[in-house]
Amino acid sequence: MSVVDYKEHVREYHARNLDKLAHIGGLGFIKLDLLRQHSAGDAPILSAGCGTGTLEMAVAREAGHVHGCDLTIEALRRYRESAAAAKLSRLTQVNGDLARLPYRSDRFALLYSFSTLYYIREIDSVLTEFHRVLGRGGTVVLEFANSLSINAVHSRLRYACPHFFLSPWRMDRALARAGFSVVARRHFYLFPTFLSRGPLKSLLSMTIGGRSLDERLSSLPVVRNLACKILVVATKTPPTVAPTQ
Repeated sequence: MSVVDYKEHVREYHARNLDKLAHIGGLGFIKLDLLRQHSAGDAPILSAGCGTGTLEMAVAREAGHVHGCDLTIEALRRYRESAAAAKLSRLTQVNGDLARLPYRSDRFALLYSFSTLYYIREIDSVLTEFHRVLGRGGTVVLEFANSLSINAVHSRLRYACPHFFLSPWRMDRALARAGFSVVARRHFYLFPTFLSRGPLKSLLSMTIGGRSLDERLSSLPVVRNLACKILVVATKTPPTVAPTQ
């Protein structure tokens, strides 16, 4: 499948599954809390892969202007309708490719991408673009999916849309190549999500010391490299200046 054909496949897949994507659930509240921690007043924010804008509308109520970029036109149409109905003005949406973002360099103080990067084949190009549009000292909050997890195997077998999961080591190398320094990681879904239902789901959702039991178990050093979802906070590394002779 060519890159063009693949991107069209992703558009169609997401257009068919918008109802599943248009809600804050699971990790949504944790992601929102991370964005609250790293937003800086009215500084502009970019959501790379904004979808139907549910999380973006929540962010815009508390932080600066949120710009959203997404490949799926139908998702953006729903986003605009929802934002208009909610009378939120600090939101902008554009249809675009994350490997060629339609923004000037050094534009944003905070960039985030959730439930998106594991659909992207050209991860290095996308991370390089993230680095370009992020301002000096800016922060990215990114969601990756781990190729070593049980959920990765299940996703490959069940879903029609290809998933490009990465091992934790490949995530780190890709971020370093793009010019980012990782400052924090949070691990989730050690247990397969297709088994974590009913009583087990309720048990894993229990909060202990401000974090869920799922996150506590998924973050244990001996098993954290098998957790399915990893939220990474990283900062833009200043360019290296060669010493004068």
